[in-house]
Amino acid sequence: MKKKAIIIIVLIAVLGFWGYSYIYKSHRDFAGENPIDVTSVDELTEAFKKDEANANKMYLDKVIQVKGKVTQVDQAQNTATIDGKLFSAFQKEDFKGIKMDEEVLVKGRFIGYDDLLEECKMDNCIIE
Repeated sequence: MKKKAIIIIVLIAVLGFWGYSYIYKSHRDFAGENPIDVTSVDELTEAFKKDEANANKMYLDKVIQVKGKVTQVDQAQNTATIDGKLFSAFQKEDFKGIKMDEEVLVKGRFIGYDDLLEECKMDNCIIE
């Protein structure tokens, strides 16, 4: 009986430690990660038009850098559109100083492609 109780207590402790570690693990530092690719908005959208499944394997949830011109800025939402096809969401402190018609190199996590609007989306962006 004592052996069973000890096994149950150890099992609960191990599961508790695993749960605590999983819930409180540190967040990814997207700004510190090296980008897997440096590309343009047109090259990125072409990759998805050509083979969406392969492009998703290559870019989805990975840090990339994209070159382009700022075509729209939304100060209230901390977002910018690059070349009319890349929707970029910034942290408030990283959004300062972005101006319309400015050539930029945006680094961030690629989160998806909308084939209906032919628009790519990135979050956790910074200007390099």
